[in-house]
Amino acid sequence: MLLKQTTEVNAWQSWLVVLIASLFFCYEFMQISMFNALGEALMTAFHISPAEYGHLSGFYFYGNLLFLIPAGLILDRCSTRKVLCWVSGVCALATWVFSNAQAIEWAEAARWVTGLGGAFAFLVVIRLATRWFSTDRLAFVVGVVVTLAMFGGMIAQTPFVWMTEHLGWRQTLYYDSILGFIITGLIALWVKDTPQHMHWVEESSVTYAQIKHTLTLAFKNTQNWLGGVIISLLNLPIFIFGATWGGLYLIQVHHMTTYQASFITSMIFVGMIVGSPLIGWWSDHYAFNIQQGRLACIQGGSRRQPLLVSSVASFVTIMILIFSHALSFESLMGLFFLMGLFCSMHVVGYPLVAESNPPELTASASAISSMLIMAGGFILPIFGWGMSLMGDVHMIGHTAIYSSLDYQIGMSILPLAYILAGWAAYSVKETLSCQSVNDLKAVCNEDSISSQA
Repeated sequence: MLLKQTTEVNAWQSWLVVLIASLFFCYEFMQISMFNALGEALMTAFHISPAEYGHLSGFYFYGNLLFLIPAGLILDRCSTRKVLCWVSGVCALATWVFSNAQAIEWAEAARWVTGLGGAFAFLVVIRLATRWFSTDRLAFVVGVVVTLAMFGGMIAQTPFVWMTEHLGWRQTLYYDSILGFIITGLIALWVKDTPQHMHWVEESSVTYAQIKHTLTLAFKNTQNWLGGVIISLLNLPIFIFGATWGGLYLIQVHHMTTYQASFITSMIFVGMIVGSPLIGWWSDHYAFNIQQGRLACIQGGSRRQPLLVSSVASFVTIMILIFSHALSFESLMGLFFLMGLFCSMHVVGYPLVAESNPPELTASASAISSMLIMAGGFILPIFGWGMSLMGDVHMIGHTAIYSSLDYQIGMSILPLAYILAGWAAYSVKETLSCQSVNDLKAVCNEDSISSQA
């Protein structure tokens, strides 16, 4: 693959390409989050226990994690547009298969394929953003992309609850698959690999030595690992409360109705929508510094500072949620909004990883970080295991009923995660404005950058 830039990129076309590609990321976020709304209906339809239901949901993460590294290698060497068209169409087809599944095995297979296709979703957007936008705008662009994805998470909450109650879960997923095919058509019409003044050469063949060399360089860069760990840990509220356990927690512990619970969990995504572009823009342009004993805001931007703030603020918020009792609907709305707002600061981690690697390694490096991010989905069984430690769970139909203490034990993993995220954010090196080989050597493993250069 060869890219050669000679002039400035048309701004409106840059946004059009990246935002259309982001629709697939939005669609995949709907698939991740929809089990929060479909849980009881799926357990009844397939006659499965809560543990089996968690396993069914987890098939998305199994497929996603398995294919992240191959996805990065494919995107570093193949046409981004062609790959995106294929995986978007396949994911829409898999959703249609799920809507018609009569056996749990077919549902699991469809969920697995959806996760496999989802491995490309964010990598594609990062790949396109680094081609169509300059480095000093990358965090803001990523923030806007994540904002669009959060709309997918919101759609999978209250709207999916309403559609499931009035149309049934199968018809809901049928319309979901139709939306996927529409997005595939838009991608085919509008997404382009590069601006017109860039030259793209698709590699006709790739040797084992080339693949090994690419992966070695990406794996040796500690920035990729630290960035992935930070984003994964700060993302946990999305997986735990936004996608799986949030509704049951609010209904069983705080005695909310199904619709109230869906509104509250939606506030995580609202917080992400508000925070992602703002934090991205702030990270691109401003930073805090101590000047003459006072905290001052200076121009220049920072990637590390928002990640540190997110770790501390998220820790405080989750401690309030764990140890507060008899919270009102409004209080819970506020806390879940704050969780989403502080979680949104993780968007800075994506450009941090992209800026820590040469352009030729962007997708592969992002794949390593995404592998760690999606590995956060494996926290869900640990969360459920922690809830079951006391052994006082009882069943009503196909629904497991847990006590407030059970949820407190399960949620105790989050403060520990935020402490680890804070350590990783403190350890990672600043990357903003790293554009030359010498700049990259300052923040990455020098040997890997030198060999690539």
